[in-house]
Amino acid sequence: MVTCGGQATIPIVAAVSSVMRWPTRDRGLDLVQVGRPRTRANIDEFTETTSHAIEVVGGARRGKAIIILNPAEPPMLMRDTVYCLVEEGDTGAITDAIDSMVAKVQGYVKGYRLKQSVQFEHYTDAAPLIAPDLGWNGRGLKVTVFLEVEVPPTTCRPMPATSTS
Repeated sequence: MVTCGGQATIPIVAAVSSVMRWPTRDRGLDLVQVGRPRTRANIDEFTETTSHAIEVVGGARRGKAIIILNPAEPPMLMRDTVYCLVEEGDTGAITDAIDSMVAKVQGYVKGYRLKQSVQFEHYTDAAPLIAPDLGWNGRGLKVTVFLEVEVPPTTCRPMPATSTS
């Protein structure tokens, strides 16, 4: 089972995958969500399954899920942050793909929205991204997407299939 945060964020990873010309080296995903007792009891399984779904459904070469639990009652809004590290790409096309995916997800999750505009950080030869653990040393593009979901995590539904082509 994929976490609610995964259901909110994997479509964004898929949107970025859909417009990238070159295969990516790595995409990391940071999930920030409220955890229910069932989530806490199965946290290892949820993070492994969500990480795998980032790769299989989202199209990332490598996925990473981090769950931050907040036991607040009543539950806070679910906020998710998606980081995608990709080869240089057309930021307009990436933004359009993300906006289109957000509209699609809003069709079945009414409280789903971008918290702010998609952010881009460019790494150049003069100011490279150096990430030895990823085998990355040079040019690239970091895409950051901040999401907010008003639907309580207990009401997550199965995620519809998302095509990355």
